[in-house]
Amino acid sequence: MHKLKNFLLEKESKSDQETKKELKNYMKILDYIEPREFDNTITEKDIFKIHQLTTKNILDPVHHNRRRN
Repeated sequence: MHKLKNFLLEKESKSDQETKKELKNYMKILDYIEPREFDNTITEKDIFKIHQLTTKNILDPVHHNRRRN
C-alpha cells in the first residue's frame, strides 16, 4: 500500500495519470466496501455507488446511478 501511495503522488505521463485515477478510485471503493463487509447484503444503491467510484474522472457522470437501457 505504501508503494501505491507513492505512485499516486508522483508526476508521470498521461497513461500513468489515467492509471493513478483508476488506483485512486479503487482505493475509494475499498473504503466504501470495508464497513459493509459483514452486512452480507448488497443493494442496487451499493452497485451504483461502486460504479460511480470506479468511473469517477474516467466516464461521463451521466452514467452514474442509472441502469443501461
